[in-house]
Amino acid sequence: MNYFFSPKEIMAIVSISYKQLEYWDKTELVSPTTETTLKKSRVYNLEDLLLIYVIKYLRENHKKLFSVQSLRAKIAELRELLSTLEDDIYKSVIVFYKKDLFIAVGDLVLTETVKDKMITIPVKDLMQKVIEHKQ
Repeated sequence: MNYFFSPKEIMAIVSISYKQLEYWDKTELVSPTTETTLKKSRVYNLEDLLLIYVIKYLRENHKKLFSVQSLRAKIAELRELLSTLEDDIYKSVIVFYKKDLFIAVGDLVLTETVKDKMITIPVKDLMQKVIEHKQ
């Protein structure tokens, strides 16, 4: 699936402001992968969108666990992991457990003991938003 998104679409799908998106670009936390020369506009791909979604989720729900530096390191690690996956990413769950980062493909079954200590971000939730937006 090849999706491309304007900053306006990213803002609508992830519910962030243009100012926030621009700040993350300027600080190189997440920059658009593609720049179109005709319109001189930025274009984000699906991986960029996923990284922005994860950053927003972690900043809103787990801000105390991730300093800016640790968040930057985790996003770089996630970007590296995403480059090894292909279409399986749409069926995956991003998992943060203590200081480790995993991508689980398929169904993720957790025991109650472990569930409380993990942060899980299902990619299918984002994909549902993308599908709804593109319709």
